[in-house]
Amino acid sequence: MEISDFARRLLQAHATHPNQLFYAIDLLGSFYRDSDLRRLDAAYDELHAGSLIAKSGAVVSFFGEPKALYRITQAGIEEAAREKVA
Repeated sequence: MEISDFARRLLQAHATHPNQLFYAIDLLGSFYRDSDLRRLDAAYDELHAGSLIAKSGAVVSFFGEPKALYRITQAGIEEAAREKVA
């Protein structure tokens, strides 16, 4: 499946912790701007559209903005494993 490099990094982060729900803000480093958060949200949207992650139903407030927590799907685990082999 063709996904952006940043979405690929996000998928790998979720594959490393397949049983955890999270919003992977740590991929942005210690300092980030609103545009960085939009980039992270776009990567989540990309993976969700490809059914590689699924919304868990849990939501957290991040600087007053609700953010869905995601869990990697079986298809996402398989895609992440395929990338490691290649």
